Amino acid sequence: MKFLIYISCLLSLMAACSQKINPEKPKLIAGKSLGDAPISSIGIPLSIEVAEIENALNEALKPVIYEDNDFENNQKDDFKVKLSKLGAASLDMSGNMLRASMPLRVEAELRLIGKKIGKRTLIQETKKVSFEATVRLRSSLALQEDWRIMPNTEIDQITWIKRPTLKVGRLKIPLDMLVEKILRKKETKLEAALDKVIYEKIPLKKQVDKIWLSMQKPILLDKKSQMLWLVNAPQRISAMQPSAENDLLTIRLKLETSLQTVVGKEPPTNMKPLPNLLLARTLPDSFKIYMNCRAFYTGLSEILNKKLDKKEFEKGGAKVRIKDVEIDGGGDILVVGLKLKGDLNGQVYLSGKPTLDSAQKSLTIKDFGFDMHSEEVLLSVGDWLLNSTLIGYVEENVSIPLDSLSYQIPDKIVAGLNKSKLGERLELDFSAFAFKPVSLVMTGAAIEALILAEGKSSLNIKKITKK
Repeated sequence: MKFLIYISCLLSLMAACSQKINPEKPKLIAGKSLGDAPISSIGIPLSIEVAEIENALNEALKPVIYEDNDFENNQKDDFKVKLSKLGAASLDMSGNMLRASMPLRVEAELRLIGKKIGKRTLIQETKKVSFEATVRLRSSLALQEDWRIMPNTEIDQITWIKRPTLKVGRLKIPLDMLVEKILRKKETKLEAALDKVIYEKIPLKKQVDKIWLSMQKPILLDKKSQMLWLVNAPQRISAMQPSAENDLLTIRLKLETSLQTVVGKEPPTNMKPLPNLLLARTLPDSFKIYMNCRAFYTGLSEILNKKLDKKEFEKGGAKVRIKDVEIDGGGDILVVGLKLKGDLNGQVYLSGKPTLDSAQKSLTIKDFGFDMHSEEVLLSVGDWLLNSTLIGYVEENVSIPLDSLSYQIPDKIVAGLNKSKLGERLELDFSAFAFKPVSLVMTGAAIEALILAEGKSSLNIKKITKK
């Protein structure tokens, strides 16, 4: 009889140590989605060193810039001329005016047969002469809607290193007026050389187009989980006219874009081509980025399952391990369902109010604990799990550090540029990055948080010439 009583007590104890629990799931009312985030505005001063344009100009200038080998052309001007580089051209810039100084050698040949000089008719057929001059060009720059920088170049000044004269016998024929007239003609290609460098060699559209397309690809923010993505949908770009600042040709750009972060699988990409440029008189050099951080419950559940898989909790000799995690939410409540196995078998629910914590710069859970129905069931079978470390551990893993997320964005954009080899020619910089939470809601499918990041940025084209 005592043996039977012992066995009965043992079975009762084992049943007590492996209780089945199934509390009612909290009822949730889905909140209304925040929708798309407000359009973000990113002011970026794009800069090109004037020295880089100078290098491109010198590469573009051939040793012989212009050559006229025909006495009969140009309305039979009886004049041949060759313009050659005497040295490297130099550039400087102020406002929207670019100035180039070009040292040249001028080799001229004048046909004199039948020409009358004073009372004397020349019978000598031709006469050659060479001299040197420095030609100064000026070019006003205007940015076009098609992203081209349209130059308007003209000769500003010609300085003679040695004034050109042609000696015929005892006569000295001044050629400066004639040569200047030739130099100032568009067909000398002096102006065209600078125009071509500015129009073709400054790769504004090409570089911005690569950035525009690159930034539309989803960026993985968390390599460990492979579930946290930045999605960027650029809308339009505005720009001011170019101007010089500290030996830099600077164009102030403003990118307007829609940003959101998504927890889950890689979002699909819908590429938009680079639109025409919108021209503006004034633009900021700061950015104001609104990010809609959308964490889908399915994605969060998958991440937590990886973190909490087979995690054991013990109190007073009793043990349970987490078999499965399922997250749900609605209104201002987030619910974490835990499927347990061990001394307690079944489902329990933890709930709390997610909040955007300005001090901690993270999405945290306030008043996090067992839901009322789960707490009642646990009290009826033993309160040891209520006093375990389970609540704190789950709460820690549910919180999302939004500051590290927001601060990653500039680094990830730069990393994306470097990966596409744009980093060899471009230098993108973000500074004074400040974080500010705005609003939060639990929809039927996701936690949605709107955050604002503000700061300054700049973009420098480091190299426009091939070396």
